[in-house]
Amino acid sequence: MLLHGDKDSRGALGDRQVWSSTMDGSGNLWLATNRGIIKYDGDQFTAYTTDNGLLVNDIRDVLVDSQGILWCATWGVGGAIYNGENFQAITTKDGLIHNNVRSIYEDGNGNMWFATEGGITKYTPKTDILPRIKLTKIVAEDSYTVFDEDSQISMQTGHVTFEYQGVSLQQSKLLYAHKLEGYDTDWSQPSLQKQAQYDGLKPGSYTFLVKAFREGSLYSNSPAFIQFTVVPAFWMQSQFYLPAAIAAMALASFVFLISRLIVQRRRTSVLRAQLHQKEEAEIQRVKKELNDAREMQMNLLPSKAPNIPHFELAGISIPANEVGGDFYDYLTFDNDLIGIVLADVSGKGLHGAMSAVMTYGILHEVVHTESMPAEILFRLNTNLCPLLRDSMFAALNFSILDPQAKRFCYTNAGQPYPVIKRNGNIKTVELGGLPLGLMTGTTYDEKTIDLNSGDYVIFYTDGITDAMNQAEDLYGFDRFGETIKDANSDISADEMIQHIMQDIQFFVGDAEQFDDMTVVVLRYIGS
Repeated sequence: MLLHGDKDSRGALGDRQVWSSTMDGSGNLWLATNRGIIKYDGDQFTAYTTDNGLLVNDIRDVLVDSQGILWCATWGVGGAIYNGENFQAITTKDGLIHNNVRSIYEDGNGNMWFATEGGITKYTPKTDILPRIKLTKIVAEDSYTVFDEDSQISMQTGHVTFEYQGVSLQQSKLLYAHKLEGYDTDWSQPSLQKQAQYDGLKPGSYTFLVKAFREGSLYSNSPAFIQFTVVPAFWMQSQFYLPAAIAAMALASFVFLISRLIVQRRRTSVLRAQLHQKEEAEIQRVKKELNDAREMQMNLLPSKAPNIPHFELAGISIPANEVGGDFYDYLTFDNDLIGIVLADVSGKGLHGAMSAVMTYGILHEVVHTESMPAEILFRLNTNLCPLLRDSMFAALNFSILDPQAKRFCYTNAGQPYPVIKRNGNIKTVELGGLPLGLMTGTTYDEKTIDLNSGDYVIFYTDGITDAMNQAEDLYGFDRFGETIKDANSDISADEMIQHIMQDIQFFVGDAEQFDDMTVVVLRYIGS
């Protein structure tokens, strides 16, 4: 559709060209134009342009998906997502084949299809990604809007305001908590406030941190932070007295020393610039490696759990230090059988992520020809032994659920024993085995477990029980078991995960997470 506004009109459309339109669930009409996006609510027009966060104003198509998210096709910078508060770009860096996008389509599985100048790209949104946070502005005696987490700012005033914005793919309210290291003793209470103000800061070094949460959730991404220094007023600094003392001694000596100082500072400035350039290049290289590794790891996780009559299945994986080697997955077999896999591959960063991707790929090949858990692990171990080197290994447990028979067949290669909660009591499935990739020819045992109505089966990696607080106390299996026992017997699988993660968060407090934490919960609701 191509409409032209009246060039002489002073209305909302003006001389805009309208390329397409869509209607959201609230009855608002959205228009894609060559000068931004127009929303018409039946009474008035509202324009969204680069002033509101769009990277370009030439919008070729708009679409409201099944989740109520607005998708935009731009000519020049790929796609854009609007969740009601802000825009997030999707470009060739995220997998688009071309940044000139003509139209967008959503299929019945929630996949988004982009028709671009270079071809068609299929994009699967991951709605369980935690919200991200970024600093947008710092106001002291000057205003700063261009900076990153490696920037360091100096100021003479003790009054400073920080403005920030969260980014989420879900249409839910975002709460914010902030902390000023060197001033605050703890994080602020979560609120909708998008700025924090501090007055009367004393001279010294500080680090401001802020993180974003979805309403009703305790999970957040790594906080955004900025380092800054409040310096004393010049008349309070010792350097103020030095020129006067030198001038009193001799004018000639003063000029000589100042000249030498200027030359030295110029040399130091050049050396610092060269050093900063090298450090910046290394930082960017490490950031790219971590981003690549995190993308690898996130792609291993299922977008949603399978729909199993009379059962619930849910999982979560929270990596430590940006990325690690944990993953979980759900597999389908003949006769409506469901495979549940939980893995912890040794190693961190890009090395660990690549090993996890390799384990994931070989596993999916093996299950095409094998259908028994013990035989699957035997074949997987045989293939991994010559590939995993430098003492690397993969701890992995594998279960096949038979929904009709109400039982699951289980085998284990080095993972913690799963926990079964039944009638308010807990017990472990005590079946172990050597981790994968350590010894060729290793065989694995199987155990079949019958399930009763109301049973919960909790699979987890050792990052759960090894979580530590600031006193370096371990969370441990005893507390983990008590947490599962204390949970209500009618909560869902998702609520059981939230119950466990909330107790771990309460225990560790602000302590750094040193290992990946992954949990999968299977619940038998009953016929």
